[in-house]
Amino acid sequence: MSDNGTSAMTVPELQALARRLVQRGTSPDLVRQITDLQDNAWLAARVIRSLLKHVNPSDVFNVYGPEGER
Repeated sequence: MSDNGTSAMTVPELQALARRLVQRGTSPDLVRQITDLQDNAWLAARVIRSLLKHVNPSDVFNVYGPEGER
């Protein structure tokens, strides 16, 4: 994502964000990484809210567990 305030993200950028969240969220050194994790969580929340504007309220999504996508 651009540092100039642009809110557009590509699919590879979204996939990289998801990987960072998983890696940092399961890191044994989480206390040291908390600021980066907060930034990533904030960005992920913005992305989720933006994506939800483009779906029907009745849509159902499969959410993968710790084992990842199947």
